Amino acid sequence: MIAVETLTFGHRGAPAPVLRDIGFTLAPGQVTTLLGPNGSGKTSLLRCVAGHWRPQAGRVLLGGDDVAALSARDRAKRLALVPQDQGVAFSYSVRDMVLMGRGPHVGPFGMPGGADRDMARQALEAVGIAALADRDIRRISGGERQLALVARALAQATPALLLDEPTSHLDLRNQLAVRARIRDIGRDRGLTVLMTLHDPNLALMFADRVLLLKDGRVVADDRPDRAITESTVHAVYGVAADVRENGGRRWIVPRDME
Repeated sequence: MIAVETLTFGHRGAPAPVLRDIGFTLAPGQVTTLLGPNGSGKTSLLRCVAGHWRPQAGRVLLGGDDVAALSARDRAKRLALVPQDQGVAFSYSVRDMVLMGRGPHVGPFGMPGGADRDMARQALEAVGIAALADRDIRRISGGERQLALVARALAQATPALLLDEPTSHLDLRNQLAVRARIRDIGRDRGLTVLMTLHDPNLALMFADRVLLLKDGRVVADDRPDRAITESTVHAVYGVAADVRENGGRRWIVPRDME
């Protein structure tokens, strides 16, 4: 379980905090989406939860322990973070990149064993890129590399999974497929999943819960159909939109695009 308690965060020298008095608790088996416009604080909040940035006030608890008090290795055993994109300086195979997710469990001087390799293989299969296992990570597409990062996080086998726009480099088909896999894996394994998104419609499709941010504050925290409404979309994004039903799903349709 992840608990964020009255968290405030700002960059040194900045005139105002990026995040203000954020508080929520995330349960296992639930996919929660951080939604909001650029500059609303989504990525900053994710990095605070991951323990990469320390808040000015408040705290983040992982299973009751303050994330700021945990070593990097202990954090890596409890949560995995998938960044938006990550440049790769060296020539690794996709398999070896995913196998790096086992590092916190193997130790700094250990070698991955058969069980670790099995977990890496299963993670590659889970995101649908097992056929790329022997390819150079630098010689695959940006979307395929992002899938490899998701697989690495799954191989890390942590109870919490954090994802920063995990499908921003994927085409539409793979966006839908990967988000569906993340949702299903999170539910099946009882993971606590927190991801940032830009598109409210994708949150309506795949999230169990939405935290809607504006100017560093949570302005809605509820089920997607309750958090994402015509009024909240207008208040947060400044866009007039309609909520429509189609195919048994709710959709946000901006009026300006019609």
